[in-house]
Amino acid sequence: MRDVFGAARVALAILALAGSALAQQQSDIPPPPPDNFVPVTEAEVLAKLPERERMLVQHETDPKDRFDALLDVSDLRLADVGAKLDAHAPSVADSLVLYESVLRVADQLIRSPQAKAAERDKKFKRFERRLGKQLPVLRAIVDALTYNDSTTGAAVLTTDEHLRAAALDSALGVEILSPAQHQ
Repeated sequence: MRDVFGAARVALAILALAGSALAQQQSDIPPPPPDNFVPVTEAEVLAKLPERERMLVQHETDPKDRFDALLDVSDLRLADVGAKLDAHAPSVADSLVLYESVLRVADQLIRSPQAKAAERDKKFKRFERRLGKQLPVLRAIVDALTYNDSTTGAAVLTTDEHLRAAALDSALGVEILSPAQHQ
């Protein structure tokens, strides 16, 4: 009988230790990322861009040309995030969100009726290829992020993977891939 009570006490002690470890682990969870899924408009994104990048986009009047300009700006934004990370900036979360916003606006633009991009349009393949080149860089950046920026980085990475899958689906004219298969 004493063995049963002893075993019960040991089990309770283990549960208590596990509970305190779980409570400690939960306090280590970084803050949630900003709400990256709020609809963004081209005007809002352009207002946040540096003048030179804003001019690259505003110079173009055709929606497909604006799309191409936004892809070029996304390269510059990603390079800016990397440069800030290399310079040991305390946080790059805002820069990551701006990079993501540029890509989301590019996606909205190429899918807008004004762009007149049909399924299997070459612009979708260009979008998918550009994201394919950016994703390894973004993954390296996310791996190097500080603890507080890590959830924002993960959210941006997920968005990019979804955008790439959607662009490939549109380029092929059929939905065949899910974001998990792009890794």
